[in-house]
Amino acid sequence: MIQKIWTSEQIDKRCVDIILNDLTDKGIKRYLPVAIGNGGVELSYRLSDRYFNEVNREFNGLVPSIRIIFDVVRKNNKPNIEEKEGFDCGWIENQNVLLLLGVVHSGKTLRSAIAKIKKFKPRSITTVATVWKSYNSNIKEPLHLFELDADRFLFGFGMDYNGDFIKEPNIYCID
Repeated sequence: MIQKIWTSEQIDKRCVDIILNDLTDKGIKRYLPVAIGNGGVELSYRLSDRYFNEVNREFNGLVPSIRIIFDVVRKNNKPNIEEKEGFDCGWIENQNVLLLLGVVHSGKTLRSAIAKIKKFKPRSITTVATVWKSYNSNIKEPLHLFELDADRFLFGFGMDYNGDFIKEPNIYCID
């Protein structure tokens, strides 16, 4: 059974909350968004959109500058983070990186991404995930829009279902 679990409006509200509350508490004036996979790209667009359309009048902290996109490629059943062609990762050096992912499951992809990004010597790395599957995670809780404590398949908002629904603005699950 397919069920809508988070609406586009709920996603927008959480993006504004993350910007106004969680990111401003760190005292960082500028972040460089780095998206991992389609879910990270979708989150990057939504955070940027919410910032410029709703938050910018009140808060001068999150300044999306350039999106550097990495792909997650599985090799020997382990996540391998690869740079997409045409992106210069030298921009990461001495930047406050905002690492954006769709779903954090066990944390393997997240750890792999952080290790890859650290090679470019950022000033800091802050992780934001759309969904954190806390029931299966063995990592420190990342900033996240939503938490899921059950094993459910998610799609929409940058997450696909058999290659479809990736641009769906809501998040759905299959029970």
